[in-house]
Amino acid sequence: MSSVHTVKCECGFLSSVSAGGTRENFQNECYFPHYCKKCGIVDVNTAKHEILCPKCNSSDVQAYGTKELSNYKEKEIIPAIQSFNYFAYRFNNYCPACKQLTLEIEPPSILFD
Repeated sequence: MSSVHTVKCECGFLSSVSAGGTRENFQNECYFPHYCKKCGIVDVNTAKHEILCPKCNSSDVQAYGTKELSNYKEKEIIPAIQSFNYFAYRFNNYCPACKQLTLEIEPPSILFD
């Protein structure tokens, strides 16, 4: 299953990200939001052997949900976004615009298979 989520920050940053893949292609294409220092928030194909930014091909990308990009609370036990072993919570994620842990990942606006 695949999902599309809106991500927003109090600074005004607004974008959308994808997670997962479809039944037909999940072994070759499975996406999860990552942060690229050059390009900002990007959907990286995690099904590939080498994790690269889809815009600049840099390997200097990090998945959302890691301690460096998220400051989640213990009470947030259900991830807002998940794809296999990748997951991130709704609040306190790194915003590529203001560089604060104020990015929110909203529940999926689109689900498809």
